[in-house]
Amino acid sequence: MTESYISHKDYAHTKIVWKAFDIKNLGQYSDLYVKTDVLILADIKEHFRDVCIETYKLGPAWYFTAPRLSWDAMLKTTGIKLQLLNDSDMILMLEKETKRGISQCCNRCGKANNKYMKNYDKSKESNYLMYLDANNLYGWAMSQFLPYDGFMWGNTNIDVMTIPDYSDTDYILECDLEYPAYLHDLHSDLPLGAENRTPDGSKQRKLLTTL
Repeated sequence: MTESYISHKDYAHTKIVWKAFDIKNLGQYSDLYVKTDVLILADIKEHFRDVCIETYKLGPAWYFTAPRLSWDAMLKTTGIKLQLLNDSDMILMLEKETKRGISQCCNRCGKANNKYMKNYDKSKESNYLMYLDANNLYGWAMSQFLPYDGFMWGNTNIDVMTIPDYSDTDYILECDLEYPAYLHDLHSDLPLGAENRTPDGSKQRKLLTTL
């Protein structure tokens, strides 16, 4: 992968392992590596399990995903009591309008043109291809304020621009979105108004980032 030879230090270590475990061929050496890797991972998992049980009194082996474990740990440590919605209209609205998350956006095709390229065309606009990766998107989202109680309908005319980011009262809005046509090409990679609907020719509702 690195297109380089093994270092003298690594080779010396390999010979020690080879001799200590009486290895006869590369297949046995590979098997030893895999077994060692699995055993180390098992130790890490056991330590993680011990920490979770000691700290949260929760067993991670009972969960399919780490986010679900984190969610239960949050509920247990904060003592938050979630309100059970009994208004069918509220439930249907939330199920219909909740957008959930979009984890990536990318161009299907892109062509760069800048001074660092051999075939740079000065007569055309300079542009670059960039790949950006944001770490811990889920963790960031889960650390934001979430509604848990006191749900009620409201028809109050409010200015959403005046709502503080950290307010004790939050709003779930149902509104019509006007998206000017001149923005469609500019926002074609990631529209600001993703919607839940069934695509043409499909029977399954999806979160669509199309205009």
